[in-house]
Amino acid sequence: MSRRLVVSLATIPTRIFAMRPTLDSLVRQTVRPSRIYLWYPEVFLRSFPKERLIPNFLSEYPTLKLGSCDDHLALNKLLPVLKEENDPETLIVTVDDDTVYPETLLENFLKWQTVYPHAALGLKGKTLLDWEGLNYKEIFPAKGLSALPQQVDVLIGGRGIFFKRGFLDEEVFEIQKVPSPYVSQDIWFAGMLAKRHSPRFVVPFGEYEKMYSYQNEVDALKNMPEVLQFKHA
Repeated sequence: MSRRLVVSLATIPTRIFAMRPTLDSLVRQTVRPSRIYLWYPEVFLRSFPKERLIPNFLSEYPTLKLGSCDDHLALNKLLPVLKEENDPETLIVTVDDDTVYPETLLENFLKWQTVYPHAALGLKGKTLLDWEGLNYKEIFPAKGLSALPQQVDVLIGGRGIFFKRGFLDEEVFEIQKVPSPYVSQDIWFAGMLAKRHSPRFVVPFGEYEKMYSYQNEVDALKNMPEVLQFKHA
């Protein structure tokens, strides 16, 4: 593999000690990432019952880099890695800290990237129908279970999102444009891609049903604004 491929995820104090299954699934990939970034803010906008502790087992993963960042909630797995990786050709995959991923996840994304080299790829998404201004009344979901790729408006991050660093410019960091700190990564990412006319596709994945989450939602983000227009670019 000639181009750099990195994985980025973020965690919180109530989850970091239970992350081993996720990390194990990432280091066992058939295509090994050059780096796995784990973002863990020093100070959180949210309140947690535990102090910020770091488990010793993280040192068992040579490709893992533990990094600190400002707490941008759902955007923690996206914004810091964009600052760390500057080469527009670098391939980035964002994932969740509570999901076990099949070992061919990255291999599958790379396969489909040869078909759609100018698109962001995911395994779950939605198309927004029946628009009225900035609002929508109907959602059409898409998953990697389908036999054919599907173009969507929004990629859902929990199952992994694959993109090239060069798809996003500096505007992605200007989150003050959205009138709330509770910004969905999926919505913001889709809006930034749409402004640059970058399409989004949900691609087939034969091992889709092998993915599973194992932690409870302890910090659910509520009332996240969906204020961007992100129809097909």
